[in-house]
Amino acid sequence: MAIASFRGEKSVADLADKLYTKLTPRQRELAVDAILKANPQLAEIDKVPQGALLNLPVLPELRAKATRKLESPDDQIVSQLREALDAHGKRLAERNRQALTALEDTRRHLEDKALAEAIHKNPALPEVVQGIAKTSEVRSKELADRQKRFELAVAQILKDLDSL
Repeated sequence: MAIASFRGEKSVADLADKLYTKLTPRQRELAVDAILKANPQLAEIDKVPQGALLNLPVLPELRAKATRKLESPDDQIVSQLREALDAHGKRLAERNRQALTALEDTRRHLEDKALAEAIHKNPALPEVVQGIAKTSEVRSKELADRQKRFELAVAQILKDLDSL
């Protein structure tokens, strides 16, 4: 079943005329009945908010209009999902990059000669520094792995969306 957005039509018959091409009076009646069955909230059409998503029944004897704005509602939703995934991916990649940069800064600080001299003056510190270095290395690998898994998941989602 396809979807359409409600745009403030005054009656279900008006909605049917906008969703299906060239309806005869009998076809309009059939479309109205099917639309109401798929969208019971339209019984009180004046209470339905604009932009509400409606189920568009598939009626073999009627041809649904593919566009209201040159794109079907299904394609609009797929497009919005793609945009949201892209935006989320960019935010996640930026946060990942920032975390990796912070880990690299930590590694560079640990290699600083003045810090190394201070560390060797206290017998407990070399072990702590080794722990920090190991933890940073593990975290770097985890971040890279997480980013790769996210990219693979997004690629699969996009592939699935394309097959709709």
